[in-house]
Amino acid sequence: MKQSLDRVFDIIELLADRNSAIAVTDVAQELGMPASGAHRILALMHARALVEQDPATRGYRLSLKFASLGLRLLSGSSFHAVVQPVLDRYANATGELIRLAVEVEDGKLAWIANAQGSRAQLRVDPMAGHQAVPHLTAAGKAWLAHQTDDVMTRVLAQRRVQPSTESGSSRKPVRLARLQRDLAACRAEGYAVTMDDIEPGLSAVAAPVLVTMVPAPRAVAAVSIAGPSLRMPLERLPGLGGQMIAAAKELAGVWELLGTPGSRFPR
Repeated sequence: MKQSLDRVFDIIELLADRNSAIAVTDVAQELGMPASGAHRILALMHARALVEQDPATRGYRLSLKFASLGLRLLSGSSFHAVVQPVLDRYANATGELIRLAVEVEDGKLAWIANAQGSRAQLRVDPMAGHQAVPHLTAAGKAWLAHQTDDVMTRVLAQRRVQPSTESGSSRKPVRLARLQRDLAACRAEGYAVTMDDIEPGLSAVAAPVLVTMVPAPRAVAAVSIAGPSLRMPLERLPGLGGQMIAAAKELAGVWELLGTPGSRFPR
């Protein structure tokens, strides 16, 4: 029993160190175990949604369920106690949904906190625990715009963003040229915008939470506001962008107070 459990944890640690899916035979070879045993463990983990299988390579990688488990623990920490009042204040000021997306692993963001400011029946689902896709969501773009070239290239390769189009989870194809323009606009203006990109009738604005890095600040998170386009028309977005920039600066202070600059999560 102990040896079997050791193998489970060995596989988890091996997958955690990889940026891409790894084949069963490679798992077995690196850990010095039979391929049949590796396959049996990975199949069980897949059944529990702890790993994902790449449809193209049939290799395995860890799922966001591990991140979600960590976020449950994080939700009871002083970090949430500090950031929640910031989100609540901006939600009340804007009357819309404010969310915080944090980098939970290499190239992946997850929504970890939110505050709903709308009292209307037409509201946006907070989507707590879901992934904020880097190249599709406003929060993802705000985060991606302030990464190194190496990180950006790796994230886009993982998402299979090609020079032409991508038929991912968005209802609209993603063109690399447009994405690059969006990221450049975010760097210039300080915030990213999406309108009808994920869902028709939904607008979002997000600003990066920047921490001190060398040679330039890097985003470890992004704070966003989302709501129906009827309440968030184009002319309202710059003002909301300014508010998200202000919120992001406050949240960056949380990283400075509770964590080590450059870390994904404050400690």
